[in-house]
Amino acid sequence: MNSAERTDVFTFAVDPEIRELTKTRMALPGIFDGEIAALWDFSIEKDSRKGKPRIKLEINKTTYSSWLADHNRQYFRNKGLENSSDEKTGNNARQLAFAVIVEIADNKLVFKKRSKNTDINQLQFMPSANGNMQFRSSYGIDADVDVNGIPNPYMTMSRELSEELGLDIQIYDLAVIGLGQIRCENKYGTNLLVGLHKSAKTFEEIVECTKNIHPS
Repeated sequence: MNSAERTDVFTFAVDPEIRELTKTRMALPGIFDGEIAALWDFSIEKDSRKGKPRIKLEINKTTYSSWLADHNRQYFRNKGLENSSDEKTGNNARQLAFAVIVEIADNKLVFKKRSKNTDINQLQFMPSANGNMQFRSSYGIDADVDVNGIPNPYMTMSRELSEELGLDIQIYDLAVIGLGQIRCENKYGTNLLVGLHKSAKTFEEIVECTKNIHPS
């Protein structure tokens, strides 16, 4: 997979009520307006060396607050802005999120219960790891870039598996298996890149790895 970063900057209009609610949400403890990936375009090409298809992504940066203002319909619906939030499609912020599925030794898939401290989907079961690309280091988390400073989705997936399952996974042990768009209420319009890691570990060994991660 290759990624190319756009250099232009764009803005989009936000209703005054949504702008104020977004400011209120961003002021909550533990929430910061980080730079995350936006998907502008993609194409499927054939790898000339391996003969396999690969996804070429054209990405830009967006922010958490932009995603909230343009995607999170359920949040604004809960605040009494149902009609306004219904007009949102997620096509402005264009967030590109990441999910990684882990298949363990007995061919079963690993799902993980989200922390009660997360911003959304608290205590719900999700794929093995979920998250966003980090364009710059923050809160002790390194940027998801290669040695040349180019954003690398595989590094995002590797980092998320380390943070959420305690697994030390090299990027060559990951594969991209899909790219789609979420249509559920609280992430409407979010683009989702899905990766797969086939692990030789058993379920018990995976559980043991999770004991070393931060409880948040």
